[in-house]
Amino acid sequence: MELSIKDILEILMRRLWIIITCFVITAIIAFAYTTVFIPKTYVSGLTLLVNNKTSTSPSGQTQSDITGAASLANTYIEILKGQTFLNNVSDKSGLGYTSSNIRSMLNMQVVGETQIFSVSITSTSPDDAVSIATTIEQLAPIELKRVVDTATVTVVDSPAYPGRPAGPNVPLNTIIGALIGLAIAIIIVFLIERFDIRIKNEEDLLKNYNLPVLGGVPAFKKSIPKSASK
Repeated sequence: MELSIKDILEILMRRLWIIITCFVITAIIAFAYTTVFIPKTYVSGLTLLVNNKTSTSPSGQTQSDITGAASLANTYIEILKGQTFLNNVSDKSGLGYTSSNIRSMLNMQVVGETQIFSVSITSTSPDDAVSIATTIEQLAPIELKRVVDTATVTVVDSPAYPGRPAGPNVPLNTIIGALIGLAIAIIIVFLIERFDIRIKNEEDLLKNYNLPVLGGVPAFKKSIPKSASK
């Protein structure tokens, strides 16, 4: 059965209450689940500037040094993701996290096409996030210098205490839940319409069965006798 835009709108409007109900209920469920069951997470991080001093030019660092450091930034990140470094962070922080735990909390990425890369730690505890990030700040220059002798590392931004949770995103999750409810409601409405075989008016008879309408029975309103109303 082909449906026009007008038919679709009529179907949706006819069962608008189903759509609104599902929309509201799923939005409430998503909001409640996000605020009650998903733990808050906090992020603390730092940024590091890496130089690759291989030049003996009296003018200091050359353009090739800068280009070399930028191209090696991803290498430095992989070094800091290594088992040796993370074991050191685990031992130094003294918080009971294993190297695997810290790896799952750790995010590092190069800032654009620069010599700078950022390091962030995400944890359900703001104190732990700051403590681990601070430990990385202390150990990263030593580790990079140990592996890449020509590298010098400068801390650009030190870890700061997170003033507010970084997640979960309650408004976004609520909107997603509401949209899922909207989609489910529309599917339900069209399934009801698809399996509803009742003939409700002359148009249904003509549209579904292509039969001529010979006559119709008008709807009568039940009148109340005057004697009964007294």
